[in-house]
Amino acid sequence: MIPTTITFAGRSPYYLNTFVYDVWNYENLSQIYVEGIEDGIVLLDCSEGSDIREFLQFVEGIFHPDSNFALYVCTDLKIPKEDIRGVKFNFNKVDFLVTKENANANTLYEYFKKEFKKIRKSW
Repeated sequence: MIPTTITFAGRSPYYLNTFVYDVWNYENLSQIYVEGIEDGIVLLDCSEGSDIREFLQFVEGIFHPDSNFALYVCTDLKIPKEDIRGVKFNFNKVDFLVTKENANANTLYEYFKKEFKKIRKSW
């Protein structure tokens, strides 16, 4: 697991109250959008064109002890670091809720494949 490293890039010019962060340790993932927090769950917006495997590694890295994700997000959202319980996002119509307990990129990818297969059958 690689610790996720981000820095504050600014506010989204398109979405009110959305914070933009530069991502430093992933090859094809350069920015992430944080839309807010609900009951301790950080709401992420997946950028179009993101690679699912790399994005899931990013999410797994959020929970690494050396990640600075919580530090930046909590500072910008003005909440205590301990208030973050997980992250929530949607990738290609598949909903994810990731916590420290289930933050495993490989397991999450298997979940994605299973759920996406169900969605494709419904088309």
